[in-house]
This record gives sequence, C-alpha cells and structure tokens, in this order.
Amino acid sequence: MGSLVSLVMSDIVDSTRRWNADESAMAADLEMHDGLIRGVVEAAGGTVFKHTGDGMIAVFDDPVAAVGAAAGLQQAIGSAQWRHPDGLRVRVAAHAGVVYPRDGDLFGTAVNKVARLLGVCPPDAVLVSAAVAGLLNERAPEGIGLRRVGSVALAGFASADEVFAVVGPGLVEVSDLAGRGSAHPLRLPVADEELIGRSDELAAIWDALGRARLVTLVGVGGMGKTRLALEVAAGAAVSFADGAWWIDLAAASSDDAVLAVALAAVGAHESPGRTPLESFTDRFEGLTGLVVVDNCEHVLRSARDLIEALRTRAPETRIVATSREALGLRGEQLVPVGSLPTVDGIELFVERARMARLDLDVEANRPVIERICARLDGIPLAIELAAARCRAMTPAEIDARLDDRFRLLRGGRESAERHRTLQAAVGWSYSLLDPDERTVFDRMAVFAGGTLLDGLAAVTGLDEFDVLDIVDRLISRSMVVATTTPLGTRYHQLETLRQYAEDRLLDTGALGEVRDRHLSWAEALIAQLNEAAGLDAEAAAFSRFAAEIDNLRLAVAHAVASGRHAVVHVMVTRMRGFAQHTFALEVYDWAQPLVIERGWTPAAAACAALTVVGDFYRRRPVDLIETADDIPEWYEVAPPSERALYLGAQLQMGCPWRLGIELLDQCSATTVDERVDVLGARLFARYVQQVSEQLTAAEEAAVVAEAEVLIDLCGRTRTQRKRAVGLFYVTWGLGGLRPQQAAEFGHEAYRIGRRLGADRLAHNALAGVGYSLGLAEPSDELLHSIRQQVDDALRVNLIQPAGVLAMTAILPAIGRREPDLVARAYCIWKREFGRDHRRFLERAGVPLPDDVSEFERQSAGVSIADLVRELLAALDRLLAERAGGEC
Repeated sequence: MGSLVSLVMSDIVDSTRRWNADESAMAADLEMHDGLIRGVVEAAGGTVFKHTGDGMIAVFDDPVAAVGAAAGLQQAIGSAQWRHPDGLRVRVAAHAGVVYPRDGDLFGTAVNKVARLLGVCPPDAVLVSAAVAGLLNERAPEGIGLRRVGSVALAGFASADEVFAVVGPGLVEVSDLAGRGSAHPLRLPVADEELIGRSDELAAIWDALGRARLVTLVGVGGMGKTRLALEVAAGAAVSFADGAWWIDLAAASSDDAVLAVALAAVGAHESPGRTPLESFTDRFEGLTGLVVVDNCEHVLRSARDLIEALRTRAPETRIVATSREALGLRGEQLVPVGSLPTVDGIELFVERARMARLDLDVEANRPVIERICARLDGIPLAIELAAARCRAMTPAEIDARLDDRFRLLRGGRESAERHRTLQAAVGWSYSLLDPDERTVFDRMAVFAGGTLLDGLAAVTGLDEFDVLDIVDRLISRSMVVATTTPLGTRYHQLETLRQYAEDRLLDTGALGEVRDRHLSWAEALIAQLNEAAGLDAEAAAFSRFAAEIDNLRLAVAHAVASGRHAVVHVMVTRMRGFAQHTFALEVYDWAQPLVIERGWTPAAAACAALTVVGDFYRRRPVDLIETADDIPEWYEVAPPSERALYLGAQLQMGCPWRLGIELLDQCSATTVDERVDVLGARLFARYVQQVSEQLTAAEEAAVVAEAEVLIDLCGRTRTQRKRAVGLFYVTWGLGGLRPQQAAEFGHEAYRIGRRLGADRLAHNALAGVGYSLGLAEPSDELLHSIRQQVDDALRVNLIQPAGVLAMTAILPAIGRREPDLVARAYCIWKREFGRDHRRFLERAGVPLPDDVSEFERQSAGVSIADLVRELLAALDRLLAERAGGEC
C-alpha cells in the first residue's frame, strides 16, 4: 500500500568536476556533507531513506518539518568549512505525494516529480512543489517563507507545475522560473500512470549506462520495453546536463524513412551541404544527454546506421534502444525485458482494473487474479488488456475466456496500433520473422511446456544443427525461451505466443500434419526410454518421462482423436513401467475408453489390464476375480508382465491367494524381466497367504526357495528398475519369515527407487520394509534409523510412504505402552486406505479392543501426516526412556 509523505531530495552541484579536480578533498567533503544532512534531517524528525550518488532523499511525515529541514540543509552547507578549494554547493527540492516502498527502495510518481523539480533548482536554493505549499497553509517554519516563482514544465509530466522558492537566511534568491524546465518539453512522451515493478531492470539499465554508451532493451512485443525506456529517459532528463530526447521509429514505414522520422523527433532539419545523417548528428554535437531510439526491430539496418553515427559524432551522449533483438553493434549492452514476476503482475492488474471498476473487491478476487496473470505469462500488455475488461465482467469471467485470449484482449487504451490488441502486439513481432523462422516458431506450438532439441528436429523435419541455428535466432528475437535443465537445454514459448503459433497452423491447415510428427516423436521417445539400462541412463529416462508428461498426454490425445487406437495401446503399454513406479497415475486412464479394432492384440490386452490396475490405485470400483470363471476375455492375450500386475492388484483387493498362485503358475514367462514380474507377484500371493493363515514348514521352505530364485533373477536382469521391483517382492514374501533379511532387500529397493526418481517404487519398498520390521522387534538402533527414514519421507512430501513405515514399524514398537494411540492410528489408516491392519497388529503382538467406535470418533479429521508426527513423538518418548533420558 502507498503512503502519503513529504520528500526532500538534494544533490551536489557540479560534483563530477569537483571529483576530477581533487578526489581526496571531495571524498572528505562528501563524508562531512553526509553527516551534516543526516543530522539536520533527523533533528527535524525525518529519515534519510537513501543516498543517490552525491545526494540523498529523505522522508518526512510533516510537510512543515520537511521544508524546515530543506532550508536547514542549505544553511548548514553554506556555513561549513570545506577542504575542496571551490567549496560545496547543493540544490534542494521538496514535494509531497504517495510513495510505494518495495525491495528497499521508493517508487511512484512522487519520487519522479521531486527529482524533476531538483533538476530545475538553482544552486544554493530550495524549491518546493504546489503540493507542499498547499499543505503548509499558514504553518511555514519560523523565519522562512515561500514565494511563487512560476509555472514550470517538468520532463515527463503532462502539464506545467506551480513552483515555489523557500525564502530565508542563507538561501539564494530565485528569480522567475516561468518557462524553465526541460528546454524541449515535448521531447518525451507523457506517462501519466505509474510504472509497476521493473526495479531490477531499471537498476540493470542504469548500471549498464555507467559502463557502456549503448544499452538495448530486448524482448517480445507487449513486454513493456517502451514504458521502461520512458522511465529511464525521464530520469535522464534531470541526471544529464542536456536532458533526454525520444525517437520513436514505429512511425518509420521502411528503412528509407528512418532519418526523416529521427530529424523530426529531435527538431532538426536538413542543412545545405550536409547529408540527412550529418544534419541529425549535428544536433547533438557537444551535448551530454540521453537519446532513446524506440522500436528498432523493423528497420534494424537503418537504426544501426543512425545509432553508430550518433555514437561517433556525439561521444558524450548515451543511447538506449528498444528492439525485439540485439542491434549487433560493438560495445552494445543488452538488458532483457521479460515477464513480470507474479507479485508485480498482480499489482499491475489491480491498479489498472481499479481504473475500470472502482468497486472491484481485490481480496475476494485475488486467487483468480493471480491465475489470470500466470496464464498470461506475466506479459504487461496482456495483463493491462485483461484488467480493462473488468469494466464489463468479473475476473472469474475473464479467466474462463482466456483460452480465446486474442479475441478477448483487444481494445484498451489508445497506443500504437500494433499494441491496441494482444494479437496485434504478437503479430508485429511475428511479421518480422523470415520464412524459416516462422516455420519453426509455428511448429513449436504442438509442444506443451517445450521440448529438447530432438523434439524440434522431429516436428520440423530438419537436421538438429539446422534447427539449432533457427531456434537460436528465435531466442535472440525473444520469440523462444531457452532454459537449462539437467537433461539439456529446453526450448519453449510463452503460452500466449504458443497459442498465436497454433492459430497460424490452423490458418494454413498444417496443424494435423505437425501433430502427426509430434505423435511420431513421442512414440520414438517412449521406445527409446524403455530401452535405457544402467542406473544413470534409467534415472535420466525417468526424468525425461516426467519432463515430457504433458507432451505425451497431447500425443496420446491426438492419436485417440484421429482413431489410431493401436498406437495408443502400444504407447501406454510402453509407458506402464514409468507410470507404475511414479505417481503419473493418469497414464492408466489414457487407454479409456478402450477401443478394440480387430480383436484383442497383446498391447490392447495389456491396456485392459492396466485400466483395472489404474482403477484399483484410484479406488474406483473393480470387478474382483474369485474363481477361474471370472477371468476377463482379454486375460489370455495379455503379456505375462501385465497379467502379473493385474493379478497383484486383484490379490490386494481380496482375490483368493490360491487362485492367484494357480493363475501365475500358468503364465508362460520367457524373458528374465517377465519372470521377475510373474515370480514377484507369486511371492506377493504368498504374503497374502501368510497374513491369513499359518504356513506349514514345507510351505515356508517353498517360499524361501522361491525368494532365492527371484533374488538370482534380480542379479541377472538388465535394468535397475526391474531389480528394485524384484527385491520389493522378495521383501513382502520373506517379511513374515526372515524379517531382518527381508528389510535389507527392501532398503536396497528403496535406495534404487530414490536414485531413479521412481517415487512410487520407493514408496512400495518402504511399505515392505515397514511390514518386515514390524514383525522383527527392531533394536533401538534400527528404530532410530526408521525414524530418520520417516522424517526423510515427510520432508520430500512422500506422506503415504512415511505413513506405511510408521504404521508397520513404529506402531508395533510403541503398541504396548500407548494402546490408545495404536487404536486411533488403526482407525485413521482404515478410514484413509480402506485396509484392515488388525491381523498384522495382532501378529506383531499389539492387541486392539473389539469396539473401536470411540477411537473412530477421536480420530475424525486427523490426517496421515498428523498421525505420523504423533507416532514419531511417541517413538521419541520410548527411545528416551530406554536410554534413561527425559521425555
């Protein structure tokens, strides 16, 4: 929120010359100058907010105190003894208005106005604005007065301001200032609205101007380069001796028109015997100022010539250019102008929306406003145009129509023709691309969230090096964004640009063909990722799958829409391992509704199995197989691994373990990986048997033998992913027989899953570890280790794994000493996951009451995360007591 304050700004006159003449004396004088200023300001009740080069800006709540301090500053400076032979002289100005503190700085038109006022102040004088004079009324500080000295045109403001001089001892008498101000008051366009955000970019521009004579602001249309350049120019109007000039090349329809536009902008004329370019540069000879050359991109060649000539003939002049791309001149410093940060985008929307609708309830609409700004990529023009629509609709109604943003966001305030609509702003940049650049830009539209270089090559049909050359040019023209990732450089378009490119594909009828190319790329990518073997390669494959999930979803949707169901079946089957071992459960839905074209194929049958597994994971209704007659028709066609996965889900839902083992024994697994899946599911059926009845000695021996076979297979499989899967099943099969050994296998599976980035696989391994340790009466040392693992799972938001491990390993350990907590935990687990752990707790030696209804009431509303924290606290109490410490 803004605050109404009185500002006092000072500046040392001719400081550069003084520094050059005697640097050591100037340094000593500056230290004394700063001390004097701080003393006067603080004595008057103000605060020195910041130093500005060789001056300062102070903030006061009381305008009387501000004016008194301003006069006191001049009097203190005038009576001091300075080391510099020329002494020290300052100018001081005061203004009252609303300021906005942000990131350790002050923003707002009030700050700009006091700076402009300081720029027209004579040395040894104090000038104040009409706003300050009006606040003083009859309360002027004792011994000083105000005298009107004229109406002054301040650079960057639409109308002239009444200015008053402070009259008093030690202050120079100021003559009539009427007509003073910027010597060319029409040099700069007028910006009546405050610049929102951009503090980092402003600082970067001024820093660059301190090092280089040419600074170019680059960014796509609509990002606010012109507005930012105007803010810099307004500051330069008071910072540079000869002010600032503004040249807008948008009016130049061709390269040939550039010089005519530039001459007119600076008030110059062609001189006899001089070329137009020489006549232009003659205007700046001997001057020290800032020249802004706006909108260079469509006349880049002539803009370069103009700026290079200006740099040669006017060496004391600085230049700020705005362009979609770099000018390519030596010594050029680039400052990218990109999207607004979220907080600044919201502030911009709110400020502009309130102009259209005073009664807008900002707090009630803040979430949807934030979503609008995010969907509009933080593009200032888009945000302003959306905010203007608040005149006719609510923010929620605007948000609902942003999928058609180019029709929604048109109109708005008067501005350059190409900026009156979002479509025109983007179209201006697009029109400047060459045909090859347009082709690559358009075809990128089929990617969601961008892609690596291989994707661009696939949809364009170009060699990777050729497409790299083109995309590099698009990046330089701010039409594509490059982001460094662990997998390589990722290229993407802002969503607004992506929609524009997609519209071009629709207009030319090429969208279907490019989506076909995108689908082919997605098919090849999944096949390639499936072939990855070795820990590093598999970890990269999991990462790439996660990075491309949006693209894979689009590719499958296109295949479904175009009737290529067999392609969908193959893609989903190949993605099964990635989906199963991460939390990408949506992949299981991509084959629904399942369409069979010419009878069941292995891929289609595999998808049928996966849809059942997906329904089980999502707790949807699933038909349970209780006898062989319940086997679905596709079962015999499905590959062994998918059959095993399907039967594993059935066993968890209640399928009889004997039927599960019988069906698994019939699976004709041939490869090592298939045998891992089938034998693993068989061991899981043995786990179901163990929790339902007591095994005979012969059955126990058979389970151990099966586990040893599976362990051997895990050593022979080519992928770490499949090794972890096999060890996970070993953990469950051996957990009730050899719990310590089973837990070690589970820990190894967990470590592999975490290193692969296969979070669901790691979760399942932790569950097996918990089951094993819960039956093993773990040592205190092991309980400390379990506690750390639960903490680690919570820290990375693996709530369910943390819960499984806490329930199966910690709960039995604390069960006998905190039975009420055990009963509540049992009720929470049953409510959240629909699983009855009574038998497990009984086997672990933790009895439960027959009636748990009271504990169900107590645990209502308690989350799994809260339960885990309560169990950890109970474990801490147990371990402290055992160690002889305090609870």
